Amino acid sequence: MYSTSQPLLGRLALAATTKIVACKATVANMSTTAQSPPYDKLLSLGTKIVGVGRNYVAHAKELGNAVPKEPVLFLKPTSSYLENGGTIEIPEGLESLHHEVELAVVIGQKARDVPEAAAMDYVGGYALALDMTAREIQASAKSAGLPWTKAKGQDTFTPISSVVRH
Repeated sequence: MYSTSQPLLGRLALAATTKIVACKATVANMSTTAQSPPYDKLLSLGTKIVGVGRNYVAHAKELGNAVPKEPVLFLKPTSSYLENGGTIEIPEGLESLHHEVELAVVIGQKARDVPEAAAMDYVGGYALALDMTAREIQASAKSAGLPWTKAKGQDTFTPISSVVRH
């Protein structure tokens, strides 16, 4: 089992500076950042998790994937959220579990068809998250042309830190 303590997320973010450069300055202060509604209720009120895949060229190539012209979007269920300090529960039989440190962009209000020029008006804050993946399930889904939901959406597969307000 993995532990998701604040220091672990901070160390992972600093170790992944080639992927998450913008988080360097905020990681140290994240544990003391006060949250205010609705961000303190993100785990219970969040309606969806939208992931972006194959947008990190070196990682796509490392996994032997073609780099698409546009990133791949995938959904994770909100049941995959795990509060900071919780324990990731690995389902029995999974042996190839990978994690990636991600910068979570928290959308602070309902949005649809937002023009690019106004997009930042909808960002409520940022957090660190782990994107856990059961690689054996993902490989099977990819070869069958199926979504990655089962590989990435297991309960507790999205540990997330406190939200830093934008």
